[in-house]
Parts: sequence; structure tokens; C-alpha cells
Amino acid sequence: MKAADDHFRLLVESIKDYAIYVLDPAGIVRSWNEGAQRLKGYTADEAIGMPFATFFTPEDRASGKPQHLLAMALQNGRHEDNGWRVRKDGSQFWANALITALFENGRHVGFAKVTRDLTDRAYRAFVEATHSIVWGTDATGRPNADSPTWREFTGQSEEQWRTGDAWDPIHVDDRARLADAWAAAKASGMPLDVELRLRRHDGEYVWMATRAVSFRNADGSVREWFGVTFDISDRKLAELDRERALDLLRTTLRSIGDAVISTDATGAVAFMNPVAERLTAWTTNEARGRRLHDVFPIFNEETGATVENPVDKVLREGVVVGLANHTVLQRRDGSRVPIDDSAAPIRNDAGLLEGVVLVFRDASEEKRNYYRRIFLARATEEIAAALDYRDALRRVAKLACPRMADWVSVEILDPASGKLQQIAVEHVDPTKFALAQELARRYPSDLDAPTGAPNVIRTGRSELYAEIPRALLEAIAKDAEHLRLIGDLHLQSAMVVPLRGAREVFGAITFCFADDGRRYTEDDVQLAEELSERISLMIERRRVEEQAELANRMKDEFLATVSHELRTPLQAILGYGAMLQQKVAPDPDRALAVIMRNAEAQARLIDDLLDMSRILSGKLRLKLARIEVSSALSAALDAMEPAATARDQQLTLDIDDDLGFIFGDFDRLQQIVWNLLSNAVKFTQRGGSIAVRAKRLGSSVRIEVTDTGRGIPTDQLSSVFDRFRQADGSSTRAHGGLGLGLAIVKYLVEAHGGTVAAESPGPDRGATFVVSLPTHLDALAQPPSPRQAPGMLSGNALKGVRVLLVDDDDDTRQYVADALAAVGARVEQSGTAAVALQLLQQQRPDVLISDIGMPHEDGYVLIRSVRALPPDRGGDVPAIALTAYARREDIVKAQEAGFQRHLAKPATVEQLLEAIKSCIS
Repeated sequence: MKAADDHFRLLVESIKDYAIYVLDPAGIVRSWNEGAQRLKGYTADEAIGMPFATFFTPEDRASGKPQHLLAMALQNGRHEDNGWRVRKDGSQFWANALITALFENGRHVGFAKVTRDLTDRAYRAFVEATHSIVWGTDATGRPNADSPTWREFTGQSEEQWRTGDAWDPIHVDDRARLADAWAAAKASGMPLDVELRLRRHDGEYVWMATRAVSFRNADGSVREWFGVTFDISDRKLAELDRERALDLLRTTLRSIGDAVISTDATGAVAFMNPVAERLTAWTTNEARGRRLHDVFPIFNEETGATVENPVDKVLREGVVVGLANHTVLQRRDGSRVPIDDSAAPIRNDAGLLEGVVLVFRDASEEKRNYYRRIFLARATEEIAAALDYRDALRRVAKLACPRMADWVSVEILDPASGKLQQIAVEHVDPTKFALAQELARRYPSDLDAPTGAPNVIRTGRSELYAEIPRALLEAIAKDAEHLRLIGDLHLQSAMVVPLRGAREVFGAITFCFADDGRRYTEDDVQLAEELSERISLMIERRRVEEQAELANRMKDEFLATVSHELRTPLQAILGYGAMLQQKVAPDPDRALAVIMRNAEAQARLIDDLLDMSRILSGKLRLKLARIEVSSALSAALDAMEPAATARDQQLTLDIDDDLGFIFGDFDRLQQIVWNLLSNAVKFTQRGGSIAVRAKRLGSSVRIEVTDTGRGIPTDQLSSVFDRFRQADGSSTRAHGGLGLGLAIVKYLVEAHGGTVAAESPGPDRGATFVVSLPTHLDALAQPPSPRQAPGMLSGNALKGVRVLLVDDDDDTRQYVADALAAVGARVEQSGTAAVALQLLQQQRPDVLISDIGMPHEDGYVLIRSVRALPPDRGGDVPAIALTAYARREDIVKAQEAGFQRHLAKPATVEQLLEAIKSCIS
């Protein structure tokens, strides 16, 4: 028996490829063969007495695997296990171990353990089972074993693989990244994981993924690396395609004007485009993964109640939720913005719901425009229902509170006094309404004030104060009490807009917000200006109506006056003529004198009519020459002296010695003075006095005709030079004449380059007419007339300006086109409104010039169609109406339709040029 035991012992000790050793019941090594020393690196002296758990990895020891294996062997008699084992030098190998429980006389006495190294076999099986490249290196990264799969893929020889050129096939741009990843793995103990491009044997680079683990010594240093590299080119191409698609989608979503949020199937935020980030005040990184309700809380605009999020309905029902209205979004900062929103499901290829896309947009501008249209429509109704413009302003002020302001004040310029007059004031707080009125009563606006309504009336420009600083209130206040009253109104923000008439600004509207947090913006100013324009149009329309009525009345009165004034001399002429013919005149000389006097009066009436006709037609011309002023004055005085003497009036002439000469028309200068003297004689009582004074003032001559007659009311001074009008119409008929004399004077004076003005302290206090005439030829200024021939203009005056000309009359259209082309314009013509609308959208001219009266579609239809277009299609093109419709109401109608300017036919090139430049400047 002992011989058999010795033989078995010798056999075990002679086996070199297997580690065979015996453990006691506690797992302590009690025997150790040469194969165990060769496989594990420990000598028998070192191994005997060691716990066999020493040969396991730290992870296995920590998990209790050694004790578990012994327990299984004891329970079942034997147990087989494959796993990593640790050599003395710390290296690891893949082992197969068989543990057998040993018994003697039924008593457990230990375990027999047989272990073999399966690393090479596992490696070969792995290489054969996978298409990966398998490789190994030492701690420095130099290959420590052949890698047939590497050489097969790269085309390298074994010598190249082993001698340092192993990493040459790696793309040069990826080597630094590999080195960094390798260094990080070495330092951290984590596996190497990197993607790079590897040159295949055919020279093409292929995307590969590399994974490697380190084997370390007992001191933690790396002993060697084991890694695999496998082809990921298909995945990379798929990722590239997907990334390109995503880039295209992201670019599209970033570029669109709507906000977009996508969620996953649970309703959590996955993506937001920049517009969504701006509207919600959340960034994508902050919102990703959050519930949509946190990022996109919405409420009913009118009730303030929370409304169902459209995404919830999509997730619940899988349907598209259409556009929702009257919804406001509460932004992250708590502010709210009106929106329109809709949502649609995102489904995968199988039709399963993967998420939702939510599209919404800021509806603030639309809401503002909607409420603006409603407000302006209401304002237009109020204006139309007003009795006069003052009533209209009061109605608008009441309507503006509280829609546009907490406090509204309307002030107009009183032409009689030249002072500002407040005609309307409104306040949302009844307790402060009386305060606002008291403020206006005690502290009326000063027309010279540097800000507010006075400044707006002077400049014609609106003012905006988004915030009203204390310093501004102090600058406005006239004293401490004034400042206190202003402060009691708690004004925080203000805007002031002008009220415009046809020729000048006649008032202003002031809007103010108190302390409710609202502040004015440029949009509010635009709304206020549009409201002001509507008021101005109403006032202008009323003014046009009044002027038309007045013009008709004046026309009728004038025709009656002409009939009266022409028939009155005929009575004496025909009567005395008949008596002389019948030889029954008691005093033939006296009869002839009466006939001559009345014939001369009638001739003067006809001359006045002819002169006015020449003035209106532009045919009155001056015969300019160097004339002595005193001679013209004396001649006029001599002509009027008999009439003054007949009325016992004293007529005096006071002329400076150095009066000298002027360049002018002797007859017309005499006519100027004669007309003024005739007017003075007519309206001065018997026994009154009339004085003519003339003196030289620098480069001009000043002529004054003063009388002690009936005078002129202050409010009528501005109308005495109007055609067919005098201060008192009844006086015209009482004293004779057509009411043309002073109108002719004004024209002739201005034709000489001078000015004329009327002055009077008031009724029955006399009047003075002052004429100022230049002495030099270059000061003369013949006023332009509607029929004046066009002058010589620069051929580059409209160089490069694109004009679209619309007129159904071929000759007129061609003339205007030629005239504009002559000064450099590029003219496109159209005979119809329909064709013009197409040309405008295609060519985008700088200015549109259109006739009004055209067949099928007139100029009004054309301009309304143009204004309905968006700006990028020509909707904001400046437009000029060139038409034979030249009444005042035609001008207003053209402006209301959308034209900026109105020119009456026939228009000169100068007029066209001025209108075009004013439109495009």
C-alpha cells in the first residue's frame, strides 16, 4: 500500500501542466506539485500553509467565492469551476479547477484540487468565434504576442506588427485621442474605450471601436493589456445619416418663426428650439426631462383658469389637437404672453406613440392689432356721431380711459388768443378727476414749455416717456403747489401726440398711466397717432364741407355783386344817353360827365375781373424796368385825389428824399397804390384823412397807406386779401366793388418779390396796409402758376429712381413718362390698375404715380389693393395721385385711400419732381 502511495505521489509531482495540490478542511494548502509551482509561481515552501483563497482575484475573495467552491465540493463530492486566478506576480489567467472532497473512514479530511490554464484555449475560441481584431501589448503598448486578425485586417507583416510599426494604420488625426484615452485608462484602472479610424489592407480607413483591459502587478502597475477592435463603420454611417437629418431638422426648427417643443412618450421635455426657449424663458438643458406642465403652463386669457395642455390630449387620445385661441403662457419669470398653440403625435415605424411635438407662437401682435382695430372702430363711431370736433375730442378722451390711459388731456391752440385751451380731461379715478380739472384750471399750459403738449404743437412730433422721472415733473412744475398737485396724480408713464390740420398742428392729446405698472411703448404711440389722424381727418372733412359751403355762398354772392356792380353804372349811362339822344337833358355837360364817370367805373370793374382771370390762369406778366418809386406814388395819388376831395377827405403824401428806384412794373406799382387808396377812400367817412408814407429800409422800400376809416376786426385781418371777400360783405355792396382789389394787390406785390399786410386796432379805429418791395432785380420772384412751362431741370434729379406710372390716357401717360425720364427716372408704364398691381409686385418701384379716374378699376381701387399687400410685396410703396379731380374733398379722399401726395392736372415737371422727392426722402 505504501508503495502505491509513493507511486501516486511521484506521478502527481511529475505532472507539469496541471497544478495538483491538497487542502485541509479549512482550505489551507498541505501539498504542492511542480505543475502548481509552474502555473501559479509559488514554490512548495511558499505555498504550503497558505489559504488557497490567495489564488483568487480580490473581487472573488470579497464575494466569498473560495469558501463557496469548497462548500459545493463537500456537499456534492466534487465541483468544477472556470474563472480568473492570480499568479504570484499578480498576473491573471483563465483556469479550469476541479475540487474533490477527501474522506478517510467516513471522516472529512480535506480536498484535492486540480487546476489547468485555459487562457490560450479561451483566447483561440474567442478569436475564432468573433470577427473582431484581438491583440495584446505590454505595459508600454508594444505588442507582446502575435495578432493574426490585426495583420489580416491591416495587411501588415508579423515583423511590422512586432517591431514598432503596429500603430501606423491608425489615422494620424486619431492618434492623439487614442494616446489620451490610453493614459486615462492606465491612470484610472478603467477599461480603454475609444473609437478611431483604422486603415484597411486596401488603403481605405474604416471606423473601428477599441476596448481593452489592463492586467496589473501586485503594486497596481500595468503589466499588460488585452484588447479587441471591431468594425463600427455601419453604425457610424447610420449615425452620420441620423446626425445629418437631425442637423437639418434642428436648423429648420431653429430658423422657423414658431416655437417648437418635443416630448417623450411620458410628456417630459426632450427638445426646445430657440423661439421656445425665448418664449418660455427656459433653456433646453434646464427643461430637458421636466414635465411639460412645469415648462409650459397655460391659462385662459379671459378667466385666468388653468386650461388643459394640448400635449396631454395627444398622449391620451393620439390625435392632432388643432390651433387653440384665447390662451396665455406663463413664462418662467411669471410674466404672461398670449399664444396660439397646437400639438401632434410622434409615431415610430410601428405606429407606436413615441412622443408629441408642440408648436406655438407669440400672438401678442395679433392680439394688439385685434384690440386696436376694435378700439379704432369704436373711436371712429364716436367721432362720426360728434356734433363738432370739440365734441369728438371729448368723446375720444372718454373712450381712451382706461383702454389707453388712466388720465387723458386734450388741448388745442386758440387762434384768437394764441393760447392753449384744454377742452377735455378724463381720469379713471373719479376722486382724481376733479384734481385733474383743478390742475388744468390753475396751471394752464405755457406755449413756450420745453416738453409736453406745447412742444408737440410747436414741433409736430410725438413725445414718449416710458418712465416719468422726478426731474421731469420738477422741470414742468411752476411752483411747489403745482408739483404737489402733479405728484398726487401718481403719473408713471406718458405719451403726447399732435392733432394736425390741413396746414398746421392745432392741438395735442396727452395720455398718462398712473401706478398700475403699465408703461407706454412705440406701439402705443403708433396707436395714439392713428387715433389722432382719424380725428384730424374728421376735422378736415368738416372743414372741407364748411369751406365748400362758404365757397358756394361766396360764389352766389359774387355773381350777385357782379350783376349789381355792372348794372348800376349802366343805369346812369343808358338813362343820360337816352336823354342826350332825345335832346331833353337839362344839363348836357353834367350828363356827359356822369356817363364818363360811370363808364370809367365799369371799365375798372371789368379790368379787375380781367386781372383776376389772368392771375388764376397764370397769364399776368410784369413789364420790369428801373422805375422811380416816388413817380408811381404821385401818379396814383393824383388819380385818387378827385375822389377823396369829393368826400372831403384829406389825402397826404410823405416820401423820403432817398426813396430812389426799384426794378418793377410802373403801371402795376401804380395799380397797387391806387387799389389801396381806393379801398381807403371807400371805407373812410366823409371828412376823414388818408396818408401815404414811403421810406427806404436797407434793400427794400416800405409803403404805408393809413386811413381813419371803419377799421378791421382782429379776427378778420387774415381774410381781407382773399378773393371775393372783404371784412364786411354788406359793406362791399354798400360801397360798391367786387371785393377783388386787395386780392389783386397781394398778387402784384408778391409778383414783385414783396409782402403786404393789413393792420388795424379794431372796428372804427382805422386801418394801415403795409407794402414792402425789394430794390434789387435778384430779389424779384414771379410766383409759379399752374400753367407755367417747366423750367430746365437737372437730368440727374431722379437718377436711378424707379417709377410705376398708371394712367389710361396714352398721351398723358407718355408725356409724364418722357418728362420723368428726362430727369433720370426709370419709368414703367401701365394703362390699367390690374396690370399695374402685377408690375408693382414684380418690380418693386420706389414710387407709384397713378391717375384716379380710370375705367374698370380706378385709382382708389388700385391703392387700396396695394396697401392690402405685405411690405415685402410692395404694400408700403410711396404713392402720388395725379388727377384732374382737384377739389379739396378729392385731396382728402385720395389721402384716406392711401396716397401720400395729391397733384392736380396739369402738373409741371417741377411739381412732380418735388412730390416724388418728398415721398422717397
